[in-house]
Amino acid sequence: MSSQCAAVFSKRGTIPAARRFGGICITIDPDILLLSKKPPLQTYQAFYAALAEAEQIIKADKPAAAKAYIRVEQSKLPLDLVEKIVQDPEIDFTIVPQRTYIYAEKLQALGVLKNKAASWKDYFFEEAHAGNGS
Repeated sequence: MSSQCAAVFSKRGTIPAARRFGGICITIDPDILLLSKKPPLQTYQAFYAALAEAEQIIKADKPAAAKAYIRVEQSKLPLDLVEKIVQDPEIDFTIVPQRTYIYAEKLQALGVLKNKAASWKDYFFEEAHAGNGS
């Protein structure tokens, strides 16, 4: 195991995710518990850096990204369907939020959020603020 990730546990059992993702343990799944040996800030920074790297990899080679998705997820979906989804011009793989502010406004109007956000930057990671989010 890498020094950044002790283990990842999911419904599929223990996953050596650190090896799958080049030494950074990343899994986005509601059924997963991530155990880190590093302080939370370093874990967050590694996670965000890996997301940024993943965005670049996906945009640089969408067919390879589709193949990687099928391999990592052990998906039974046909490759041509996943490639079609990944290459859809209406789908943008980005770490900057897109069209989220409308939801924040509605949640505030419904009383779910106490304070009205002035912009998407009020509720999203500082690292993304340089991007063209909404």
